[in-house]
Amino acid sequence: MEEMKFCPKCGSLVKSSDEFCPKCGYNLKKDYQKEINLNKRIDERDRKYNNDRFHSQQATMALMFGILSFLYIGIIFGPLAIYFGNKERKYDSYAKVGFVLGIIGTSISAIQIILTAVLVFLNL
Repeated sequence: MEEMKFCPKCGSLVKSSDEFCPKCGYNLKKDYQKEINLNKRIDERDRKYNNDRFHSQQATMALMFGILSFLYIGIIFGPLAIYFGNKERKYDSYAKVGFVLGIIGTSISAIQIILTAVLVFLNL
């Protein structure tokens, strides 16, 4: 016995193998594609939710190096934060924050090095 389902437009009983509803002509395969797309969106949302709850090791390292680059030695830890954060920043908030802190820390350190070199040169 063939599996039966209902037409989403008119509610008539149709066979699972039917492409169109025999009563109203509704495209049953198109509705199936909509259902597949909806399931993909739900899976993407669940992946984002899970990534926000359980951060990857690279994202955690990016955040750690980003904080260190901002507070301590940016010229060393900043590029590490940028490296580890770059791959995961689209999916993980820790990686995104670490990436940004790495850029800021590296920039501040570079400015400090340039200013120190200028001041040393001017005092000679």
